Amino acid sequence: MVVHYFDPPYHGTFSGYTGDDFDEEAHRRLADYTEKLDVAGAGWLLSNADTEFTRRLYAGRRIEVVNSLRTVSRDAAGRGEMKELLVSAKAAA
Repeated sequence: MVVHYFDPPYHGTFSGYTGDDFDEEAHRRLADYTEKLDVAGAGWLLSNADTEFTRRLYAGRRIEVVNSLRTVSRDAAGRGEMKELLVSAKAAA
């Protein structure tokens, strides 16, 4: 089985890696795409920031909260342990 892994710019963090920001609409499009993968029976895993927005976006999916250590950030306050989400396809009925 092929499993797709998505590691988008995390919601609420720097998103200007390219000329087009990865804004909330881009996050919505990615969530819609994962819904299509669910329908097709494809496996997928996504990591993102633990925010209300991402929790709402992926409500009904498997969500696991993990601690992640950030050692690189231009802002010292952005370093240290933070919570992030691992999201995967809906549980089989």
